[in-house]
Amino acid sequence: MPTPVLEMCLGEDGAPARLTQVSELLSAVREHQAYSVLRKRLRTGTDACSNLSLTLCHTKTGLPRYTLTVQDCSPGAKVPRSNHFAIFIVPQGSETAWLYSSTEGRRQLAASANFRRLIVVAMHRNQEYTDMQAVQSELSPMVMDLAPRGMPANQQVNTWI
Repeated sequence: MPTPVLEMCLGEDGAPARLTQVSELLSAVREHQAYSVLRKRLRTGTDACSNLSLTLCHTKTGLPRYTLTVQDCSPGAKVPRSNHFAIFIVPQGSETAWLYSSTEGRRQLAASANFRRLIVVAMHRNQEYTDMQAVQSELSPMVMDLAPRGMPANQQVNTWI
């Protein structure tokens, strides 16, 4: 029996990726379905007690590269109208510090940042990063999918390092 051609195309302008086994294709489809469910959940709203995180892997090696944790402010918090969304990039090597690795620490970080939604980005130790500008460029297309509902399309996203 001939080997089937298995390809998966991500998005309208993405190049098709050829896969060698049906199990790889099924795994990739499940990952994208889980990501779609996460995005839907974030659009319909979360609360300060939610602890949603997403691990982004290197496209070539498949190893974890970033962990993004979504931290929303508490419903009663007085957040300025323009402070919809920000990204905080954890200094490399500090990802195990209480402030970044614990739920309570991230809540405190989000409260001091004073944004409706804060994405805390941890860089994995077994990866190499050129510089912070390269990290921001690499993450830029992905983090906008995590923006809160109602954020204006032309809103500038703050990045803290």
